[in-house]
Amino acid sequence: MVEQNQPEARGKSSLNQAPQILVTPEAMSQHDRGTVLDSGDPHVVPRLRIHAFILPPVYISTVGTVRWIVDAMNVIGTRPDGWWKNRQGARVRLVEQLERWASVDAHRVTVVFEQPTSPPIHSSAIWIHHAPEAAANSADDEIVRLVRADDRPEEINVVTSDATLADRVRSAGASVYPAARFRSLIDPLP
Repeated sequence: MVEQNQPEARGKSSLNQAPQILVTPEAMSQHDRGTVLDSGDPHVVPRLRIHAFILPPVYISTVGTVRWIVDAMNVIGTRPDGWWKNRQGARVRLVEQLERWASVDAHRVTVVFEQPTSPPIHSSAIWIHHAPEAAANSADDEIVRLVRADDRPEEINVVTSDATLADRVRSAGASVYPAARFRSLIDPLP
């Protein structure tokens, strides 16, 4: 959830402007703060079960609808649960988890794989996308292409912990959400 008092502040100097607050479902680690916010060490303000980060306005945009683009293998790889022994099974599990999560709050989710899945995975709840052909960073390139092709990239959260991809999508106007934190949202540990 993002709150902003000054929508015209995006892109302007943060001097003489009130700090903005980014509210997250839980506290963020130093690594997550650096990946998502790319702003050093923002202040963490815990309130009940909500944690807030006070940010200069340049880091926040006013958003109507949040859409998610998920770097599939980055999220899958956040837990050493043996996914590499059955990559297709890990892909299917991720899609099922995304479907359940998206259905609860009507999240708009696109998951991007590095190549077509075999056999194909289908979903009526989320969009399943893949790079045109498998190559190094092909899913990353496809995610950047999707963000750049969008009319409202400021409504997109890209789920990844890949710092290079995070920089690329931020420069295209999207926000970034850490893969491990997202995995905890869609597949909480017991």
